[in-house]
Amino acid sequence: MLSTDHAYFNEVVDDPGGTLGPRVLTRLQLVMIHRGGCTIAHNDREFRLAEGQAALLWPGEREYLRSSREVPTHRSWCKVEVAFASSSLREGLRTRSGPLVLTHRLEALMRVGLSLKNESGEAAERLRNSIAASLLLEYTLKVQPDRDQILPPAVERVKRYVALHFAEPVSLSDLVTASQVSRSHLNRLFRAHVGTTPIRYLWQVRVSEGVRLLRDTELPILGVAERTGFATPTHFARMIRATHRRPPSALRRSHLYEGGLRLTP
Repeated sequence: MLSTDHAYFNEVVDDPGGTLGPRVLTRLQLVMIHRGGCTIAHNDREFRLAEGQAALLWPGEREYLRSSREVPTHRSWCKVEVAFASSSLREGLRTRSGPLVLTHRLEALMRVGLSLKNESGEAAERLRNSIAASLLLEYTLKVQPDRDQILPPAVERVKRYVALHFAEPVSLSDLVTASQVSRSHLNRLFRAHVGTTPIRYLWQVRVSEGVRLLRDTELPILGVAERTGFATPTHFARMIRATHRRPPSALRRSHLYEGGLRLTP
């Protein structure tokens, strides 16, 4: 890992039919589409990047982007210097041609990177670099799941929605809308494939992210609660105590006592 800040995160919502370029890229860029879609002309090839997909664009190549004409396009990206990645990682990235389906980890890592884009200081730089490195490693993974592990599209859509919006006020109606199936059918799918209800899954994600922020940042507990979708620090503390058998302050102290910086709970 490089000691200086080599990672840059950002996001934008493009107007329907908006364009970008042509331009020559100067950094390695991982692009994600969260809503809408776009067509990317990259040197001598052109491909469509749809909602729920990601693609890697290499520096030194000419790029032209045209957003969907039907709806606004929400896209995010992480840019790094090519030298940021080791030779073995670059080789792995070179084998990934064309769009890939977003994984929950990719979206979650991008969300964390975006939350740090305006943070200053050495700790923020190290964390941005770590998140960028993790994004690239996750992108290189090409695990073929067993058929029993493949989730129904409705469940995948809800998981993707939660990964992007867990810090916001989210209702069951929001999850049902994201799933594109009925409420009763969504509940059946979640119980069968995830082992819990959609709302309980949402709170699991919030608690998990809260624990990560307690361990990896110096945010006050109020700030952690606000960034993870809890209305009050009291509610956050109650959920942490219920799942980890200790209050947030004790959980943070235990991590500091163990020492070291961890990026996952």
